[in-house]
Amino acid sequence: MFDLPNRYPKLREAVARTPLVDTHEHLQEESDRLALGDHLDFAHLFQAYLLADLASAGMPVDEIESLSAEEVSQDEKWRRVAPFWEWARHTGYGRAISLTIQEVYGIARLDATTYREVTAAMRAHNQPGVHQWLIREKAGVAWYVLHDVEEKGDVYRDEIDLRMCRQALAVNRFLEDPLPLDRFAARTGIRADSWEAFLATIDWYFERYGEEAVAIKNNCPYWRSLYFEDVPPERAASAFEKRYKRGQPLEPGELKALQDATFHHCLRRAAEHDLPVQIHTGYLAGNRNLDLNRIRPSLLTNLFVQYPDVRFDLFHTGYPYQGEIASLAKNFPNVYVDLCWAWIVDPYATRRALQTFLGTVPANKIFAFGGDVRMADGVYGHARIARWGIAWALTEMIDEGYLGQDDAAAIAEMLLYDNARTFFGLS
Repeated sequence: MFDLPNRYPKLREAVARTPLVDTHEHLQEESDRLALGDHLDFAHLFQAYLLADLASAGMPVDEIESLSAEEVSQDEKWRRVAPFWEWARHTGYGRAISLTIQEVYGIARLDATTYREVTAAMRAHNQPGVHQWLIREKAGVAWYVLHDVEEKGDVYRDEIDLRMCRQALAVNRFLEDPLPLDRFAARTGIRADSWEAFLATIDWYFERYGEEAVAIKNNCPYWRSLYFEDVPPERAASAFEKRYKRGQPLEPGELKALQDATFHHCLRRAAEHDLPVQIHTGYLAGNRNLDLNRIRPSLLTNLFVQYPDVRFDLFHTGYPYQGEIASLAKNFPNVYVDLCWAWIVDPYATRRALQTFLGTVPANKIFAFGGDVRMADGVYGHARIARWGIAWALTEMIDEGYLGQDDAAAIAEMLLYDNARTFFGLS
């Protein structure tokens, strides 16, 4: 069930056995998972995005929130979630959870007779080394790139597992409103009481972490447009002083100007440190927050022109604007396609998009996988869907005579491992 196609054994072997470079994760520390103890239960798996599909299916917000409440028993959680799970379990989010339950924890399905068994299996494996077991041994991930979003103001996590993790500087923190200036000051020792001091704060992070980071990351479409104008510094300075010295709210245009100038500063620093720029494009996690106008990849075009030496890693296939991503990556040498998260947002659209990308974009510019989850359990199911989708996409291209079998197997290895390893300088 959910097996890889077997018409072309060499391709199947390449897809099944090639280790993954996982371009994007938000994983919590293993210590945080271990600290859950007996509060860890089956409902924690739903944090890998399924909560959004439960809401979409009609589950009330207060009941969704109760799924992470320690004081609510797992029996009560199951009673509340059961009908909505049945409706949502076939989405990409639901399928990934089912695969983890089946193939990692050895339980055929999540239902009224097994939810306690799933909880027991999760708790039994919740011991030191569980992240290595889930991510490397089970999911086959050689490296993953972390974007730390755990605490407001965090730009770079000092404690990571260097055996398999590298990081992106979370420059989105410099675009938030209000800015967490106290957190920045506590970390850097710089009091950002002026525009110039704020830029010095940003520079501190690049100087401190620029050599060990492998990218910078911006997920701003959750609160603003992807269009960044090159704003005169005096305009940004005026907005910063109004907001943070006089304590006055900014008009939308003033706030955008401040954020625009800040991100351009980050891009110039990224160029100096030869750091790729990872940008969230397309669909947004959650519910009731989707603005199709501010998430379009084409809004970034001016940046590709202005910064030709900066490599841009565009996330999530730009879904539902996959054609824009294909056009941009085909046209601009510094634009790359990233399928992170996309396999569980829409498995079949991503499969078709991969075929479009392979027919449009040089194969070295496509990265096939990023789990994009906080709970390590979610990496496995997502990776399985990705391998399945890649195998079927390439099998169909062989069937139709577009690719030969040897070429398809070689492309699979590039998509899963070689491209991202080279792009991020991993060894």
